[in-house]
Amino acid sequence: MNKLLMALHYAGYYLTSHNAHHIHSPFVYQLYTRVISPDKNQKHFKEIEQIRKQFLNNHYKIPTINSTNSATEKSIADIAKNSLKSPRYARLIYRLATYFNPSVCVELGTSLGISTLYLVSAINGKVITLEGNDAVLQLARQEFDKSSYGSRIETAQGMFDETLPGVLAGISNTDFVFFDGNHQYEPTLKYFNMCLDKVHSKSVFVFDDINWSEGMKRAWNEIKNHPKVTVTIDLFMMGLVFFDPDLSKQDFVLRY
Repeated sequence: MNKLLMALHYAGYYLTSHNAHHIHSPFVYQLYTRVISPDKNQKHFKEIEQIRKQFLNNHYKIPTINSTNSATEKSIADIAKNSLKSPRYARLIYRLATYFNPSVCVELGTSLGISTLYLVSAINGKVITLEGNDAVLQLARQEFDKSSYGSRIETAQGMFDETLPGVLAGISNTDFVFFDGNHQYEPTLKYFNMCLDKVHSKSVFVFDDINWSEGMKRAWNEIKNHPKVTVTIDLFMMGLVFFDPDLSKQDFVLRY
């Protein structure tokens, strides 16, 4: 999406979004005031951000696939600049995972592993992360192995259509799923529906870039309307999805 269109979408979001004073759901109010809004650094964040810095300064080129599915090469710095979650949103992912403390996190889209490290450092369980690009995943694995969290990170390399069924077959429930891979309408809905098979009342799904394109906006709207979904929260760059039947069906647009 071009910058002008994204700016227009953000303007629309800003005009319709609310802060804590307009939240009447106790669950969402507590989540917003205790998890989403507070933004504090943790000591170990500095170590993870140092890894990001190393990637941003690495101009070595590796094989990758462009938007037309053609083989090409990109520098590691370009991948780090364009594919990694910003520190602000990475910290949000950390806070969400800390708050809900899932036994297993599933991440669709490892990239260079920065968000994976934020996730695994937040929980006592494990993270299973899926990545289509082998060269990119090898770089992430090197960092996982050097970290103190390596034993709690499992990786799956290959197209999500091929790897996700096996990952889902190996877990009891989809406690926490971070969708940060194929940001297109059909794949987003496909992977959402695949993960729904093992959803439970306390499951949390986090979708990245819900306003990145018209296709993603359309996918987000369909996810909001799914009968299993009870509460959604639109934070512009991310969307949060909850399934607790004890919660009233509501869609929130909150300022972040």
